[in-house]
Amino acid sequence: MKSCKIFLFILLLTWKEITTNTEEITCELKDVKYGIENITPEGKTFFRAGETVRITCSERFLLLFTKESTKTFQCQDDGQWDSILICAEIRCEIPRDRRLYSPSYYFDGEMKLDAKRSYRCLSRYRQTAEMATCTRDGWKPDPLCSAEDTCGVLPIVQHGDLKETIAGQSAEIVCDPGYKSLKKSIKCDKGTWEPITCYVDEEGCHSPTRVENAVIISKPQERYSSGSHVTYKCHIKFRINGNDKVFCRNSAWDKAPTCKGSICPPPPLIKDGDYNIEVKNDGVITKVSYSCQSYYVLKIQKKHYSCRDGIWDTPPECLKPCKLTPEIYMEYNLQPVQDNYIRHSDEEIQLDCKKGWNAGGFLRSDYVMGTCSDGKITIKEKCDTKNIFG
Repeated sequence: MKSCKIFLFILLLTWKEITTNTEEITCELKDVKYGIENITPEGKTFFRAGETVRITCSERFLLLFTKESTKTFQCQDDGQWDSILICAEIRCEIPRDRRLYSPSYYFDGEMKLDAKRSYRCLSRYRQTAEMATCTRDGWKPDPLCSAEDTCGVLPIVQHGDLKETIAGQSAEIVCDPGYKSLKKSIKCDKGTWEPITCYVDEEGCHSPTRVENAVIISKPQERYSSGSHVTYKCHIKFRINGNDKVFCRNSAWDKAPTCKGSICPPPPLIKDGDYNIEVKNDGVITKVSYSCQSYYVLKIQKKHYSCRDGIWDTPPECLKPCKLTPEIYMEYNLQPVQDNYIRHSDEEIQLDCKKGWNAGGFLRSDYVMGTCSDGKITIKEKCDTKNIFG
């Protein structure tokens, strides 16, 4: 009997220790009075897992991160509520309206419920009220600015898109690859956008644009269907500037990329002339001058032509000389010139008459004037009078 009592005493001690060390997990309502109008159930502070409480915010408050004023919250197994239990004072943010003029200036500072702000609209829009008011549903009136002679929101275009060029007035049409439009842009006419359609482009494109210092790695075709594209690849040590894929749309190619690099390619050659190396760095030519072959004249007299970022200055042209043929000598009775060539000149050139001939008229000059312009000769008069004095 004594041993039974001892066993019962030990059992009671063990049970007491278990119940003492095991505490029930609960959720607590604390510091939730600010901005709260009503709590149901009232007066209860601790809630077991699964139990709920209903919170109603005061008139000028809403539950944090929501647009609700009343909500039921549930206690979770970890002792936390299923969402944040705070009533926050209603405030309005700076309105995101593209028709407002400088909204960050006019809507600065505290913007609590019932706050009022003066504001201005962009040109071509009118204010719908003298003041904007912060409400539970944001700024009122809505909208703050109204279009007078504009169309407002751009229409939806099937198989394409619109890019506004002048607010509420005009928009550029951008059809999807494989589609085209009869117009490049649409306008707003008396508050209504012009109709727009992007339809299937069945014409396609011819050869793609040639890009200096680049190759097209796509398979060449005689004709490219609308919506297809080609891919450009720059030469070694050149980098691409722009999109390497260029699409055919509206029977024309999109803008091609360019290739830029710090390594200069060989200087460009010119017709009827050549370049002279002026500067060379690490075996790479970076500056040249140009000269023309005999009797040819440089159109632009520039001392040097340089390479910058892998691109050479535009080279000059060689202007052609004028050739005096036997027929010209005979027709104008001219004295032959050396090699039968005269250089291009911006000024008149004196051409001597053949011995025994003069230009007509009272003064009887023994020469005539002419011009040579890039290979084309013009002679104003002829040596048409024979010299009677020999």
